[in-house]
Amino acid sequence: MLLIIMRAGARMGYTKVKVEVSNPSEPSQSRIRELLVDTGDVYTVVNGRLLREIGIRPVDKMEFRSISNEKLIREVGVSGIQLAGRRWLTNIIFGEDGDNEVLGVTTLEQLGLQVDPMSKEIKPLPLYLL
Repeated sequence: MLLIIMRAGARMGYTKVKVEVSNPSEPSQSRIRELLVDTGDVYTVVNGRLLREIGIRPVDKMEFRSISNEKLIREVGVSGIQLAGRRWLTNIIFGEDGDNEVLGVTTLEQLGLQVDPMSKEIKPLPLYLL
C-alpha cells in the first residue's frame, strides 16, 4: 500500500472542500476543516491533535511514503465525516506537523461522491448494485 503524504507547500491547485469531522461515538464532538481533495490519495488525513481534541483515538499505525519517498509512520483511526449533506464513517490518518490535510478517494467513494474533472466540483457518484 502506498499513500503519498504531501508536506506543506506542495499544493498544486486541488479542489478544497469544507467537511465536518466528528467522533463516531459522540457526533456532537466535531470540527469543520477545509481539506484538499486528492483522488490520488487513498486515505483522508486530518491533524492528529484536532482528532484527539474531539475524542478520536488511534487504533493502529501504518507505514506510508512521502512524495520524496521518505518512510513515514502515522497513527490511523475511524471518524465520522460529513460533506454535501452526506455523513459516513471513514478511516482517517492522524496527520502530523507539516502534513497536508487531505480528503482521499476512499472517503469520497464511501460518501457516494466524486470530483467532476472539468468543474472541480463535488458531485454525486452514480452508484450501481450489480
